[in-house]
Amino acid sequence: MRPQLSRTPLGANGEIRLTAAIQLLLAQQPIRAYAMKEKSHDCGSKLGFLKANMEYGLRHPELKEQFPTYLKHLCKSL
Repeated sequence: MRPQLSRTPLGANGEIRLTAAIQLLLAQQPIRAYAMKEKSHDCGSKLGFLKANMEYGLRHPELKEQFPTYLKHLCKSL
């Protein structure tokens, strides 16, 4: 069996759409999904990617003390 991504037709802008690959896989075998309870971000968009990284930085144990200070400094300089 060939990997689904290599068989997936290209979508807009020549991108491989993950949902199309999942549909191809579903035609061959059962698939499982996980219903998320937490927030998610669309990291396929620039804004979603930035939001995800900001929230990660604000929650990360090694960064959560310094990162808000950096953001405040950054906002004052804009």
